[in-house]
Amino acid sequence: MKHWQNFLMTALVAWLSVVGCDMSPTSSQSPTSEPAAASRPIVPAKPSAAVQGPMFSFVEAKMVVLQLPLGSVSQSGDIWTYLSEEAVVTAGGNNLAANGIRVGLGKSSDWPEMAAILTALSGRELSLGRVILRSDATTPVNLKQDQPIQTIFLCNADGTLTGADYAPGDNIMMMTALVSMEDRKSVLLTGNLAIQVGQRPLRFQSAPAGYTLAAEQRFFTLPGMQFKLTVPPGGIIVIVPSSQSSRTSSVGNHFLIRQREGISFETVLVLMPEAMTAPVNQGQ
Repeated sequence: MKHWQNFLMTALVAWLSVVGCDMSPTSSQSPTSEPAAASRPIVPAKPSAAVQGPMFSFVEAKMVVLQLPLGSVSQSGDIWTYLSEEAVVTAGGNNLAANGIRVGLGKSSDWPEMAAILTALSGRELSLGRVILRSDATTPVNLKQDQPIQTIFLCNADGTLTGADYAPGDNIMMMTALVSMEDRKSVLLTGNLAIQVGQRPLRFQSAPAGYTLAAEQRFFTLPGMQFKLTVPPGGIIVIVPSSQSSRTSSVGNHFLIRQREGISFETVLVLMPEAMTAPVNQGQ
């Protein structure tokens, strides 16, 4: 009889193993617990949707400002072999170079060589700043601060000189920029030279939330000194004094040359504008 019971038990175990019943102890997992990770179905992630809705364009410019001994860049053949002055249009009619200002346009492919020259001249790594340029408001770049009363003579298109006295203030370059409607990649940049004088007394101005106290800045632009240029993608703008800045009453001398311990230094301004786009924040 005992042999018969052993035979039945052996047959039962064999049958259970065939139908796949688990003979191990039952799990104590709660019915509300999540299943093991290996048993969850794998759902592929949905690709992120493209940004929809209106976009707006603006211009961001990288900027380098250097103070170097006079002539280091303005008269350097090494730098100006990479730059073209033909792309610059003087909107006011005056010749920039005759007024002591030199503006050139370069290509992004030449920037490594140009940067190496500027780094060697300055003796340190170039420091790149960033500035947002707008089409509906000017962005000032301060060239010489806290200047006393200045007498500046402009060289007109006909070769005559016109002089004027200006109140104490900061000599600045005012810039606006917009993205070209033709290719959405080029930048249309406008520059003008001006003197920003002291602030007027505080006064109430209208604001979205009512009225606020604000100090209004006063700017005196130099007539005939506005310039424009179309900057292709990756374009580089270099602004330095021209040879005519040696005339002490010239625009270039007042804006781009300074004396330090009896040595003349020139301001070198490098701009690399880039067309950018971003979604419009429509709010909720």
